Amino acid sequence: EEEVDALREIFDVANLQWEQGRDPCTLPQVKCRDGRTLRLCLISRNITSLPESIGQLQFLKTLWLSGNKLSSLPKSVGQLQSLQALFLNNNQLTELPGSTLEL
Repeated sequence: EEEVDALREIFDVANLQWEQGRDPCTLPQVKCRDGRTLRLCLISRNITSLPESIGQLQFLKTLWLSGNKLSSLPKSVGQLQSLQALFLNNNQLTELPGSTLEL
């Protein structure tokens, strides 16, 4: 349930529509296994910030955020202990939160 709420908040900032009651694993931007979000692709969505709730995607392995307008990342990104790949090219980042160094 927390994972679904987090995805809904992330989709809101990415200006993506998500019909009420639809399984997020059926969305083209999401790849799941056993109901757990493993990959999230949000390339070129004009995202300027991410919600802290992104840290609740504890099984997330790959996160594509290239081509957005991010100038910072929430500290909760450091809670993504399963994260293996984070794509941030073509954003406006000047620094990363210290918590990302622990990944």
